[in-house]
Amino acid sequence: MRHAMDALKGLAYHGWGLAQVGGDLAFMAAFALVCTALGVWLVDRRG
Repeated sequence: MRHAMDALKGLAYHGWGLAQVGGDLAFMAAFALVCTALGVWLVDRRG
């Protein structure tokens, strides 16, 4: 029983870690997208 609990804890921990990394990547991608859109918009306005 104890081993099963440890295995579940390990799975939950690694799953949470993956979710956190995925969230960070999604945030960075959204940030890059906003910066790119802003840059294109500024260049369009100047031109």
